Amino acid sequence: GFSRFLPFKPPYDQPEYIAFGGIVNSTQSVLEGDCWSDVKGSDKSFRIGVNYDDLRNNRSQWEEETMPMSRVGGLSVTLPNGELLLLNGAEQGMGNDYLHNPVRTAVMYDPDAPVGNRYRTVASSPIKRLYHNVAMLLPNGNVMIAGGEQGEAYSTANDGPWCGTNYDYTYEAEMYKPPYVFEPEKRPTITQLENGYPVGDDDDNVGFEFGDTIRVYYTTTPESSADVVVDGATITSPSAVTHGTEM
Repeated sequence: GFSRFLPFKPPYDQPEYIAFGGIVNSTQSVLEGDCWSDVKGSDKSFRIGVNYDDLRNNRSQWEEETMPMSRVGGLSVTLPNGELLLLNGAEQGMGNDYLHNPVRTAVMYDPDAPVGNRYRTVASSPIKRLYHNVAMLLPNGNVMIAGGEQGEAYSTANDGPWCGTNYDYTYEAEMYKPPYVFEPEKRPTITQLENGYPVGDDDDNVGFEFGDTIRVYYTTTPESSADVVVDGATITSPSAVTHGTEM
């Protein structure tokens, strides 16, 4: 499976952690000698509040939800609007070189929606992204997707020629455009930041210390309606991705 912390929001007193997918009953399958590409993937996610006192006193509980499909070896990307984009991977297999039945449809997870209404499917891709796939948020809000170093692994029980790695490298990269890209009236443009200090030789690189007050100036597009008001901002670190983890 794959996991991450949810966006950290005011009042910053309750971090939350979520784990997506993975495999079902893997230990039993390995012990019985089953083909690892036949191991069923999980369509469950588990979310928990990370509070020191609750964890220490065994008061924390996992919140279970059902995803639109099983997913093994996938990735999640936190978008600027606080939603999580789930993509890549497969519906079954032990992971690594044993992924089978690629998942080509991306899923959006809204952590602020009511339980049972947090998942929705979005765009699909014709390209399979299995072991060593990557996805990362770009400065313009799009998501770059690349990688995948194998084709599907097939079980001999399903008339496949092998049970294991099928090296079929994926060289194509893709750009995923989240729904907010197609709503220009809701996308202001930052024109100036005040109270920061310069970083490097690029005038656009500005640094701040923790606790600093940041004044942000912005403009809206001609399509913006008069009642569009920006009431918050998201600070996102540069992406670095490896093995199901975006750091």
